[in-house]
Amino acid sequence: YDNRYLLRKAYGIIENKGAEMKTERWILPKINRRDLFCLADLWDTTPLMTQFLVNRKIQELTEVERFFSEDSAGFSKIEEWDGLAKGVERIQQGIEKKEKICIYGDYDVDGIVGTAILMKLFKRLGYPIEYYIPDRQEEGYGLNDGALAHLLDQGVTLLITVDCGTSSAELIQKYQSQGMDIIVTDHHLPGETFPAPFSLINPHFNSKPVGSLAGGAVAYKLAEGVWRTRSNDLKPIEDLLGWAALATVADMVPLVGENRLIVKLGLKQLRESRSLGIKALAEVAGLKLTSLNERDLGFSIGPRLNASGRLQNATLGVKLFLSTDELEAKGIAEELNQINQERQQVEKAIAEEAREQVRNLPELPSGLVLHSPDWHPGVVGIVASRIAREFWRPTLLLCGDGEEIKGSGRSIPALDLHGVLSSSKEWLTKFGGHRQAAGLALKEEDLQAFREKFQTIISERLLENDLVPSREADGVIQLGEISNSLLDEIASLAPFGMENSAPKFIFPFLTLQGVRKIGAEGKHLKLVLSDGIRTIEGVLWNRGEDFSKFIIGNSIHGFGEF
Repeated sequence: YDNRYLLRKAYGIIENKGAEMKTERWILPKINRRDLFCLADLWDTTPLMTQFLVNRKIQELTEVERFFSEDSAGFSKIEEWDGLAKGVERIQQGIEKKEKICIYGDYDVDGIVGTAILMKLFKRLGYPIEYYIPDRQEEGYGLNDGALAHLLDQGVTLLITVDCGTSSAELIQKYQSQGMDIIVTDHHLPGETFPAPFSLINPHFNSKPVGSLAGGAVAYKLAEGVWRTRSNDLKPIEDLLGWAALATVADMVPLVGENRLIVKLGLKQLRESRSLGIKALAEVAGLKLTSLNERDLGFSIGPRLNASGRLQNATLGVKLFLSTDELEAKGIAEELNQINQERQQVEKAIAEEAREQVRNLPELPSGLVLHSPDWHPGVVGIVASRIAREFWRPTLLLCGDGEEIKGSGRSIPALDLHGVLSSSKEWLTKFGGHRQAAGLALKEEDLQAFREKFQTIISERLLENDLVPSREADGVIQLGEISNSLLDEIASLAPFGMENSAPKFIFPFLTLQGVRKIGAEGKHLKLVLSDGIRTIEGVLWNRGEDFSKFIIGNSIHGFGEF
């Protein structure tokens, strides 16, 4: 511990010249050693664990207890959610009057899983309902006029949205005036006009602070509220908490507070899941269900579900969750696996074209607005995320031609992307999303004007340092300090995700003793590193193309996690 403290003082910020990158900042926390030991004594934690907690902005003993708690009493109460009681009452009324009810979900994992949660709820209530998920390419995100008109013609009088609806104020007004009540469950921010549905259940507009829940988790809250009108025993629907955990991880919401508890308890449900869909997905992904973790959800289960909505139709994912036939579930899972492989190839091609566009720019601007009429609309969001990380710039990828083009954007930590689009709305026909991710549409003739406005606003809102890639470390560590007790302490901080990442360390003054390519097509690198006494192995993800730049015998400062 003393060595870490001295190294922390000595380094402050360590700069690494990365391949084809600007200077990268490695930032260490500013810790008062005396205060740290006082907190460790007060909290009855080791100094290192105390540092981990302080780095995660935990400052009070009650927060420490809440962080490690596995008590479902830590969930927000149903009565704390605005609009939920009203929504539950309307659903009860719809069931009593035998109305035609439809769930309208988004086409990503969050929407797919949230739709499945509510479908499963109604099935357990013994009341038949329908669901509708729009086609990403033909209909786009959110409520659309054609779909609502069709559902109204089919006799739907109660529509419940999942992971969408907040930005559809005009359509909500139009169809409610024609006799269709709409309950919105969502976690997105509104467009220019605030919606006025029959009931709005959205954590962003709650009078009391509740967690920044994912859309699927908000749907679970509604399911819980409806179930409690029948029984306070939640055991018959506790498996749905596991589904909400999948939605939470896949949608990359902050994994703190209630979100973290949802994932922590939800993973336990998934490991014991009797869902044929979950079992089949785990099998095709090569995962062991009994040891499923949050990384498996985010990098294996989630992408396979997402692929259906990106390249085909997301109803395939809902069918998988609702399947009661083992052969059918296995068949759907295998189909999703195949679609995901196709998605990976499409994504790879688009990413390389996007990189080439950036490389051809005379200089790297404050924000990237890239466009090709040939890019697949279902994949541009994933590629935007990759380009934003690689070049450390807020990135929009747009596709299509003709009168209107549309796409997705991803940001860097310092920038509120939704806020930038709000300030550029005179050039947009549609937009919505979060601080770090958004979707948009505009007329192709306005592309250049919008690009200039977008880049100007970003330049005004960001400092020069904000545009330098940065990584925050929990501390500096020597190889000799790695122990089982350290690894146990790190594991106790799980599940990891946004705003609660796995502890990261700077490993100074290591010697490269070996390097080789691993993975499909040599996509990754495995390194052998030594400090002269101890040797460890490490993996560099997605750096296979830099193989020739790693010279045996060179001295390296490492940055990574266990």
